[in-house]
Amino acid sequence: SELGAACERAQGLALEGSVHRTVRRGLARLVRQIRAAYATASSSPSAETFHALRKRCKDFFYVCKLLADASPNLVGPLVKDLDRLGEALGEEHDLALLGEQIHARPDEWGGSDGAAELVALAERERERLQGEARPLCERLIVLSPGRFGAGVLRELKGSWQPQSEPAAEAAG
Repeated sequence: SELGAACERAQGLALEGSVHRTVRRGLARLVRQIRAAYATASSSPSAETFHALRKRCKDFFYVCKLLADASPNLVGPLVKDLDRLGEALGEEHDLALLGEQIHARPDEWGGSDGAAELVALAERERERLQGEARPLCERLIVLSPGRFGAGVLRELKGSWQPQSEPAAEAAG
């Protein structure tokens, strides 16, 4: 019932401008958001900044997954890396939360010595996962937001033409 209601609401939505322009701008915005989140996580590494980076990467992953078949050259190769990146950042976040729980209740984790050892192990694993995520992020941040969006749009134009959009507007 919720899915049906969402479908009904979606029918009333209208895009501002052409579908192609919306796709191009949306992809460029996602790339800029990942750049900003990565810059913040790199300069101020914390559970919160890496979690924010993960959310932006997952947003980009889901959009890329939807577009991968229509843009196999530009988007297709990103899907696998984005999935690995999301997994690494997800595990990193889980360990950060575990460390907080251990720190808050050391008696439940073997007392202060045992808890300190577990927190140290979690921190080392978080650092390893952050190191695994960095090269994947660096592949994303070198994308030019405008060029990437325009390149994907060129591939989309070759494989998809929305019926509701006049051909003259789609060509522009």
